[in-house]
Amino acid sequence: MQLPEPIAAMMKEHETLLALLNDFSNGTAVGISSLAEQVSSFLHCLEAHVDKEETLLFPCIRLALGNEADALDIIEVEHASVANLRGQFSDLAECLRESCACERENRRRLAELTELAGDILPPHIFKEDNVLYPLASQIISREKLSELAVAAGIGSRTE
Repeated sequence: MQLPEPIAAMMKEHETLLALLNDFSNGTAVGISSLAEQVSSFLHCLEAHVDKEETLLFPCIRLALGNEADALDIIEVEHASVANLRGQFSDLAECLRESCACERENRRRLAELTELAGDILPPHIFKEDNVLYPLASQIISREKLSELAVAAGIGSRTE
């Protein structure tokens, strides 16, 4: 099944987020400035993606499902964990920019956050990609999907 453009684009963002997370796991950053750049890039992608979901997609799903939004309720609860993760990565990014800890401590902190993100994000993304997004593509009207695409800066095609 081919998903509508805004849904497919959000799924592609999931791939990007997981690839950035994988870069942390593989320790590809050399030097503190490279590390700071990686963390900032990941944080920017995560924040932009979550913002699209929470302000654009989720309200459309909730409107379409009404009181039968159990799948969305579960995802929204998980987004609280993602918000906590975002806060921790934001703190680390600030620390890296200001060099407020030694490089060894920053790398240790990044390793801890990467492990935590690895526990939270892949199963969460799996649920969105395999349950919530396909559901959204079936229950949200083509017109609303077009509006969502434009609002998300993705375009206006829904096919």
